[in-house]
Amino acid sequence: MSLKLLLDMITTEKMQKIMVDITLGKKPKGRTKEEKDFIRKVSVDISDIEKKGGIVQIPSEHPLP
Repeated sequence: MSLKLLLDMITTEKMQKIMVDITLGKKPKGRTKEEKDFIRKVSVDISDIEKKGGIVQIPSEHPLP
């Protein structure tokens, strides 16, 4: 695996923080293209769930920021 590929990967912890931030109404800013793409996708998913009357819950194993 190349160094660039490793540097561009999003860690599980970073994904969790992004998901928690979006769920709490915060607007996270990605540093890399991959993070920005992930933020965009998760934001759309959460918005779709809420528009349909659903609730996005934060699992207890995800620490709050």
